[in-house]
Amino acid sequence: ELFVQEYDPGRGALTGVPVPLKPRYALNGRAPGDAAVIWSPDGRFLAYLAKGNTKTLRSNGLVIRSLETGEEISVPVRQSLFFYQLAWSPDQTRFVVAGNDESGIPGVFVVDRRSGADRRLANLDAPESVTADPAWLPDGRTILFKRKDREQPTVFHLLLASLETGSEQILHSGFHMTWLKLSADGQRIAFVKNLGADRVLMIQELDGGAIRELVRVKAPKTLVDVNWDPHSSFLIYVERNGRANELW
Repeated sequence: ELFVQEYDPGRGALTGVPVPLKPRYALNGRAPGDAAVIWSPDGRFLAYLAKGNTKTLRSNGLVIRSLETGEEISVPVRQSLFFYQLAWSPDQTRFVVAGNDESGIPGVFVVDRRSGADRRLANLDAPESVTADPAWLPDGRTILFKRKDREQPTVFHLLLASLETGSEQILHSGFHMTWLKLSADGQRIAFVKNLGADRVLMIQELDGGAIRELVRVKAPKTLVDVNWDPHSSFLIYVERNGRANELW
């Protein structure tokens, strides 16, 4: 099911009741690091992954829903492109997705909102790296994503890729980040790191610098679904304990 509920940032509280949207298509099963439903930058649309191959829980359906009219449009993505994650471009004309195609090589792809045409921007080096957490920088010309090192499987790189040239720049390298999210102003990243039995929500300036710890929980609790608000001033996340979820 897909629901929308209003939120009052001034009071830090949900308001009203959840409103069911009753999507036409079955939503994709969630995968680790997934971003199955995302808001458009202007807040007028939702994009969601529709269920594709049920054996792999991968999606090969991309649907855009108008919050004003309820109209849903299925983007004609090629059937051989399966992906877990997606993010809108700042001008809302394209998506960046992380996934796989008939080549068998995981990658980061740019998909046109209307035509569904795609192009591979970067390769990923292991199936696990399909959770690359791609995001657009505010300039609309650069993609942020993470990739596992070819030689050192415990090392991950945070990279920028140019849409114009395809060139890549490593920002920094180190430990594995889950739920990596770029702030709307493109200045900071938020992510979850596993430290033994602890799950820690952290933030850091995009260009490096000190890492700041915000929240720490102990297993079996975990932290998921991290997101920035549109003004890059606060984070919203879910603290999960088995089947019990708390929204913070």
